[in-house]
Amino acid sequence: MAMSLCLFLSVSAPIKADTSIDDILATSGTLVTKINYGIQGIAGAEYYAQLGGIAPTDFLLTDGVITEQERVAYMDALSVVQGSTYYDAAALVADYEDDAWEDVTSALNQYVEATLAIAQVVRVNDLAETADESGDVKDAQRVQDYINQNEAEVSLTAEEVETYNVALEEVGDYIQVAAAWSAMAGDADMLATIDETAAGFDLSVVDTTLVWDAAGGTITATYNQQAGAAADRMLRQSTFDMTGYFKTVSELLTAGEEQDFYTTSPTGDPCFYVPSGIDGC
Repeated sequence: MAMSLCLFLSVSAPIKADTSIDDILATSGTLVTKINYGIQGIAGAEYYAQLGGIAPTDFLLTDGVITEQERVAYMDALSVVQGSTYYDAAALVADYEDDAWEDVTSALNQYVEATLAIAQVVRVNDLAETADESGDVKDAQRVQDYINQNEAEVSLTAEEVETYNVALEEVGDYIQVAAAWSAMAGDADMLATIDETAAGFDLSVVDTTLVWDAAGGTITATYNQQAGAAADRMLRQSTFDMTGYFKTVSELLTAGEEQDFYTTSPTGDPCFYVPSGIDGC
């Protein structure tokens, strides 16, 4: 039996199911084909002209002239693209959220592995508790027998404990980061602020970076960080207070009791180390 990893990973979806990019591709492609024809035709005509070769009359007009209809179609497509929203704050935060949950998954796997490496102490504790409550030497013997029969598993090395402690700290940090992005993703006002501020600087949200500050409980958005002097970049920032989304330790532990990750764990499942058919398992 092993702990279950129940994660609900956010999945990115297309921002807009439209054809604007297809349209600009097609209309600009038509113009590119004609421009290319003209350049290539002129290059060939000039080459042969130097050798006395004469190009056909009006050959460039055959497939090189851009029609008014083609120009209008391209301009219409251009206008639609300019007025469309492809990547906004919601998409930006979703990208950060997706990356964070990938980190959580990796950290959880390491945590589970580190926990199972030392979790036999739970079974030792269960047997010792039974012996202590009963006062029966037979139960005390069972504790000794279990330890002797599983000495390698119940022993703890300094390295195992260190690995466990590091994994515990890392998974907690990664989960907090993922939670921050999830909170921002669900806050319409924060998303609107990012979109509006970027637009106010005449910048794309694509160039916006987000930084989570665990100590301060804030997320800072920096718009187009690569452009401008350092002082200018400082002005291109928005800071969001995320402390209202923090949960208490009591809330976390209460919710944790009901989760599969806990109820299928060595401490949450009384039958985790007990063979089926024994002690009601």
